[in-house]
Amino acid sequence: MKTVAVTGGIGSGKSVVTRIFQTLGYPVYDCDGQLKRLYHEDDSLKKALCQVYGDDIYQGGRLRTAALAAAVFGRPDRLAQLNALTHPFVAKDFVKWRDAQTAEMVVLESAILFQSCLGLSFDAVIAVSAPEPLRIERVLTRPGMTPQLVRERMDSQLSDREICSRADYVVCNDQVSPLLPQIQHIISQIIV
Repeated sequence: MKTVAVTGGIGSGKSVVTRIFQTLGYPVYDCDGQLKRLYHEDDSLKKALCQVYGDDIYQGGRLRTAALAAAVFGRPDRLAQLNALTHPFVAKDFVKWRDAQTAEMVVLESAILFQSCLGLSFDAVIAVSAPEPLRIERVLTRPGMTPQLVRERMDSQLSDREICSRADYVVCNDQVSPLLPQIQHIISQIIV
């Protein structure tokens, strides 16, 4: 089984690309989505978060995500601390998930793959790239986002150029270049 990672900055269109992989029959593990699940299901993670951020980070057994985001975004040291705390839980969950799959290739989606503490190896890394103004426009359509919040999130991630330089393949998601042919070409290179 091949293990592929898809990464890219906020608003690049990683989820659009991974949905295409899913449509083509390749299971996708979304790190952000799975971490949200683990926040509520994994008692060891809950305990670790409460030790760092205080018991009031959870209310009624549910993580107060707005409070956690306010505590870390715009503060690189606090964000790094959160990532170092949560990524081992995500990595362990991914390995368990991957080992249960039967497809010839699985895909992990992570916005901060290169900065993460996942400690996983991949057969290939795919960067999703898009022009910055388009990325900002996309993110501003999300509930509660402001230009300042978008900038803070972008500034907390590697640049598009850095991500692309570290990847094995790049998918251009500029709303001009068709995605499916790019993805099919990459798959043909990975699965031989």
